[in-house]
Amino acid sequence: MESNNSLVAFVSNANLTKESQGNLVENLVAQVTDGKADAVTAFVQIKAIAEVCEQFLKNPAVGAAVQSAVLVRGKDAAFGGAKVGISSTTRYDYASSGDTQYLDLIKQKESIASQLKAREMYLKAITDEQTIVDRETGAIVTITPPAKTVSQSLRVTFDKA
Repeated sequence: MESNNSLVAFVSNANLTKESQGNLVENLVAQVTDGKADAVTAFVQIKAIAEVCEQFLKNPAVGAAVQSAVLVRGKDAAFGGAKVGISSTTRYDYASSGDTQYLDLIKQKESIASQLKAREMYLKAITDEQTIVDRETGAIVTITPPAKTVSQSLRVTFDKA
């Protein structure tokens, strides 16, 4: 990918806005579609960068360092068209409330999920149309195998060493 000149220029640039991100994407895509960069090489390189970014962003030490820096800089720390602020997330542990109605509903939900899974396995196993009688209503119902769709995706696996 021209030794990633576009990518290097982007991260070195002080303008990291959504618009400049979109421009970078267009540039990288054009390099692949115009044949200036090998498609597989470019895809693997970008996939590796994405995985490195994901690991970096999830690292607790990095998160702590950024939070400290934001606290020093003030409410919102700005860099290159981006603002970094600290936000709070609230989660509730409803099970700890001791509400028996809530706990009963959770049990029902789990039971229904299990029944759905079993029914899906049954439907997946049938190969042709079947006629069944609904035990509750007595109605005759025809069921067919579920519609099956297959999609393809690209998978990249990196060597461990």
